[in-house]
Amino acid sequence: MRVLLGLSTETKVFSALVLLVGAIVIAVVAYDIYLHPPDPEPAGTARIEIRGTEGIDFRGTVGTASEANEHVIEGSTPVTFTTPYRSSDYVTADISPAKLEGGQGTLKVEIKKVIKGKDKTVEAGQTEPSEGPLGGNVFLIWKPS
Repeated sequence: MRVLLGLSTETKVFSALVLLVGAIVIAVVAYDIYLHPPDPEPAGTARIEIRGTEGIDFRGTVGTASEANEHVIEGSTPVTFTTPYRSSDYVTADISPAKLEGGQGTLKVEIKKVIKGKDKTVEAGQTEPSEGPLGGNVFLIWKPS
């Protein structure tokens, strides 16, 4: 008796199709990685302006939501901070007054999108005048479109 140990035509065709589909999946993933590198070029620039009553001391964080581009800042108004953003970023500003002698004042924060040298306000917020030490903070978050 003679036994043939070989692959049937159906098995060969199925194996070839599995290899073809696997090669296509790998090619599509490789092309997607090529189109979307891990550290893309900035899509634009945002300007964060901190103003209000002259000379209010403040502290907070500004930049983009990615850890590499978020900065802790302290100072007195007015201050302007410029940061690049990528299309997947969120531009954030979380500013609170440190203290205010005399008890009254406002703290205004704006995130502006810089387009060809011109600014367009995309997020704005402020604290209101209060009696005693100025309380509260201004938190802004902008998702570039």
